[in-house]
Amino acid sequence: MEVDEKLMIPYKEKDEGTRLFKAGEFENSSKAYSKALLAINYLFKDELIPEEDVMRYVKEIQIPCLLNLSACYLKMKVNYENVIIHCSDVLNVDPGNPKALYRRGVAHTELSNFEEASRDLKEARRIEPKNNSIYEAQVELKSRIKAYKEKTKKIAQKTFEKKPQPEVKNIPEPSTWTLLGQIIFQCCRRRANFRH
Repeated sequence: MEVDEKLMIPYKEKDEGTRLFKAGEFENSSKAYSKALLAINYLFKDELIPEEDVMRYVKEIQIPCLLNLSACYLKMKVNYENVIIHCSDVLNVDPGNPKALYRRGVAHTELSNFEEASRDLKEARRIEPKNNSIYEAQVELKSRIKAYKEKTKKIAQKTFEKKPQPEVKNIPEPSTWTLLGQIIFQCCRRRANFRH
């Protein structure tokens, strides 16, 4: 395969991933984006991309594929840890990327990492204040935090609440004469059984 053909593989896989994503085929779309990322990593490793084109490949292929792969995982409700990793990779190159912040925030919400989710979504909202998806993610986060607090409060209450003690009935204590009578009765009975 010629170098020019190898250089086109990431573009073809990315385009295929986008086509499949639009068709709602998120699993197949994620596979295509993964292939594009593997191809670009191979090209970087073998230094087949001219030095002056490296950043172009990062911006045109690597960042969009990482973001789109993350979107696929979120749609499929899987691999939240990988969403965080991929979006963090994007943010290492492009620190103010609102899509990466938003998607990482959603993944953190799903994993109940509420502080991280809040931080990412707040920053995404600061960058894109009119983005409804970010706003909805913040509302969902607040709802999850509230539910979590209520759940932990109930658990704490159950742990520390006083459990009712079993009711002790007032049973009159037997008198000394009653006890003595029972002992004598038992002794006589044993003696009678012993003789037989």
